[in-house]
Amino acid sequence: MNDRIQELQSKVELLEEAGLDLCQAVDLASGFMDFQRGLGDALDSGLILDEACSRIGRLISFQGMAIYLVNEEDSDFYFAFTDRAGLEKRFNQEVDRLIERGIFNSAIRRKKKISSLSLNGHEHVVLQVLSTTSRIRGMFAGIIRGNISRVPDVIWSLQTIILSLTAHTLESTELYAILKDADQSLKRAVVEGTAKSVLHLAPDFPIQLPGRDMIIKKLGRDISLSREGLHPKQVAFMIIHLDMPGEVKRNLDDEALHNFLLQAGHRLRALVPENDSAAILGDDELGAVITGSEAGERARKTAAGILETMSEPFEINGQHLVLDVSIGIAVYPDHGKNLGQILSNADLAMYASRRSKTGLIFYDPNLVSSGISHVSLRAELKKSLDQDQLTFYFQPELTLFPEGVSGVEAFPRWIHPVRGIIPGRDFMPLAEHGGFIRELTSRLIFLAAAQVREWQKMGAALKIGFNVPVTVFQEGRLPGMLREAIDKHRIDPHFLGIELPESAFGNASRKALNSVYAIHELGVSMCIDDFGTGCSSLAGLKDLPVQMLKIDPSLVRNMDQDPGDAGIVSSIISLGHNLGLRVGAKGVRSRQVQESLKDLGCDVAQGAHIMSISPPRDVIRWLMQGNWI
Repeated sequence: MNDRIQELQSKVELLEEAGLDLCQAVDLASGFMDFQRGLGDALDSGLILDEACSRIGRLISFQGMAIYLVNEEDSDFYFAFTDRAGLEKRFNQEVDRLIERGIFNSAIRRKKKISSLSLNGHEHVVLQVLSTTSRIRGMFAGIIRGNISRVPDVIWSLQTIILSLTAHTLESTELYAILKDADQSLKRAVVEGTAKSVLHLAPDFPIQLPGRDMIIKKLGRDISLSREGLHPKQVAFMIIHLDMPGEVKRNLDDEALHNFLLQAGHRLRALVPENDSAAILGDDELGAVITGSEAGERARKTAAGILETMSEPFEINGQHLVLDVSIGIAVYPDHGKNLGQILSNADLAMYASRRSKTGLIFYDPNLVSSGISHVSLRAELKKSLDQDQLTFYFQPELTLFPEGVSGVEAFPRWIHPVRGIIPGRDFMPLAEHGGFIRELTSRLIFLAAAQVREWQKMGAALKIGFNVPVTVFQEGRLPGMLREAIDKHRIDPHFLGIELPESAFGNASRKALNSVYAIHELGVSMCIDDFGTGCSSLAGLKDLPVQMLKIDPSLVRNMDQDPGDAGIVSSIISLGHNLGLRVGAKGVRSRQVQESLKDLGCDVAQGAHIMSISPPRDVIRWLMQGNWI
């Protein structure tokens, strides 16, 4: 019986590990798709091989690993990577042994994906074929210590996906650049095959650019070569921000955004010198690396051309849109001594350019800044998700008929160990820009559910409402996030409320609208936040299961002094009530404003007059003292 219990316990532990590994694995494997953008760019293909090994190394705990490309005689000619010094000789010995025994040829013929051979009782060699339909073939080899059966099947499957993408990327890239010492007949075949594939492309074939990971690796390699004297002295890194209006960007579907990036990338590639590199850094940012003895001056001239060409209208969803463009440039070694400093300083220069509206700024130590390097801060924010640095501050919502506390609105805060308390308005855009806003939103939803549970244990049954990013709402993933948090903390879903700006509903996708009904069925309430300054109509929202709207604070703050604002507030309250919605007002700064709202029939009020945004313990103290009475 004890053996059976131990066996079951072992299986449970394995499943728990697999679940954690899977989250990380999917993130790593999907991130590798960035490399598909680099098919038409003449970057060093060694970067692709190194990145493949790096990502697999983060999936599975190998002692060491390597990718070998092989020629027609199955002898290796390129050793890509190993993650521990002193293993190269051992790898070569093991790979030679595999080839001599015919294992590699057998795997090629049988299209076998993975082979595992035991070296001794506790070490294994993992072999996986790396091949495409024509030119590129080779093998991934790794030495793993421990019980290989404890690596979940899904992890091996994701490793297969990464290696498959690697092979096809190599096949489509100018591989001959890294084969100069290789078998000449294979080299000629690669060159001829690449030339043929280029000839078959249509003249207007849209150019594809690599993603952030690849261009940063390129920049790091160029800086290293320059430092070692193997490369012209200067390396310039340029960040180009395309300032698309928020309303336009939120309403773009994936296809429209992709077409916009293709247009912008095509314009950029036409201006960047042939031997330099351009990339897509994000939904609204491009980048370029320019090298040479006068890279800084060439970057300046290139930037001037970019400002001119990007000022021409873009065609987006049948409309012609003119965007503001901001460029920041940092040059090695003048503006930084390593990769991190160049990245950070180029980013700082770009943000300074956005603030000053000058179009182009080179990094200068005297740049006036918020004191926060956005590049480094994004990386710190990503790490903070695992370090319990995120929390909520709260502001009570006061019902006016009769007066009482109906709940609180939650405002995210990042408790930074050095910079102190950073409000959500400063770090949420960093998560959007860095591509991990979904992960951050999920963490905040779990924090809200945990706070509901903690307050309930203290005898305080408070509903928590919080804003979610429009981008996450548009993806349609909110119902699943909410359900997980509710189940984990075992709370009544009615104690959670989602708040979204009215703009989120203007051109919401079918997937997003479906999620509104799913959230309603789950029992979580929905509120339209900051209503009154956008272009939505209440009539267009009447069929959605929304319970409340909150009037934008810019209309509430001065309504006791501005009759125009008071009239708009009164109209919104009447229309909301006619449609069966409760109406709340934010930004209440005085007793007079609160009384005016009460006279107009407003249901809920919040603002600094009632209580400022405060940490949880202060909210509880405020409740116990009954300060709203």
